Amino acid sequence: MDRLAMWHYHPCHMAQARARGEARKLAALLGGRKALAHAVSEPADIQEAIRKGLPYATFEILMQVLGLRALELARLLGVAARTLARRKSGGELSPVESDRLYRIARIALKASEVLGTPEKARAWLHRKNRALGGSTPISCLDTGVGERQVEDLLGRIDHGIYS
Repeated sequence: MDRLAMWHYHPCHMAQARARGEARKLAALLGGRKALAHAVSEPADIQEAIRKGLPYATFEILMQVLGLRALELARLLGVAARTLARRKSGGELSPVESDRLYRIARIALKASEVLGTPEKARAWLHRKNRALGGSTPISCLDTGVGERQVEDLLGRIDHGIYS
């Protein structure tokens, strides 16, 4: 195998390629260039967008993707109704809210990939789950602990170890 071929198969390069692919998919899920106002092709691009504050449009797009009402998604982000109204009129989420939105979008993307379609993912996210103590996966996404539980459960499903 020549050096170029070895470079492509090096674990570090494969991880970078996976991260780039995930960044692109998440950017598309959040409305792409139209909603984000610029192209996102690297993890650093989405990180910078989160640090600046994602556009409010990404909130509305994820709300539709997940089949949630505005106040339901706001609750997951830890945002009060009045704050949400200010974000809508200001056109931008705070960096903390943006990070939470991104994390929820990442779980939605993972669910879609593991379960096969966005529709199946949406249904699964809204269905009570014994492995989560009878809670719905979507309701667990308001904390980092719950997010990890849902991600672990998706990992088990992906590997055929559904509990």
